[in-house]
Amino acid sequence: MKERQISEADALVLCNRAEGHFFDRKAASISGQKVQKIVVAFANADGGEVVIGIADDKDERDPAKRWNGHATAEDYNGLLQALHTLNPSVDVRYEFLKHDTKGTIALHIFVERGADVNKTADGKVY
Repeated sequence: MKERQISEADALVLCNRAEGHFFDRKAASISGQKVQKIVVAFANADGGEVVIGIADDKDERDPAKRWNGHATAEDYNGLLQALHTLNPSVDVRYEFLKHDTKGTIALHIFVERGADVNKTADGKVY
């Protein structure tokens, strides 16, 4: 499990980064089912990244207030478990980003393009 400390400036870059076909960010309260949907969609396209622990633009208009990570990396265990239940499995890497002034942690997931058609645990293709 890799944990990387990032500065407030680096966190703000992630909070400001435009969402699109290759990048998404979601609040830490996201469900495992929704994370599966995002990861499967990236795997079925060209891959991408998602950071969990940063609110969407529509939920928080001020980028400086978007960071809302969990207190510990273990708080993301349910989301990681949701990723590991996908069949076929999706090629993902992840790291934990610890905000150096807030002390909270976001989960940064890197998704590779899949060779197969990937589905969520409930059998849906995105």
